[in-house]
Amino acid sequence: MNVPSFCPIPSGAPILPRTCSRRIQRISYENWLPLANVVRLNYYTRDIAAFVESSSALLSRLQAAGCKPASTLLGVVELAYPDMLVEIEATAVV
Repeated sequence: MNVPSFCPIPSGAPILPRTCSRRIQRISYENWLPLANVVRLNYYTRDIAAFVESSSALLSRLQAAGCKPASTLLGVVELAYPDMLVEIEATAVV
């Protein structure tokens, strides 16, 4: 299941992974899927160091939900929207 959900996220790297993890969890619950059903997460970021520094909230939320996805972290020059610093692509199994 691939459900796009773009909403502008306020700038500031420390809040981004936390905000993204909340959105992923909300989308999975809206589709009657527990977060543990997420099997792949691809991270695209314009600042890898800042993302890694601030990703503890995301990792904690995933771990608490029993989510152990395969993941890839990619540094990119830009994303689809100029204000975006992070994009996370999630794939879940039904």
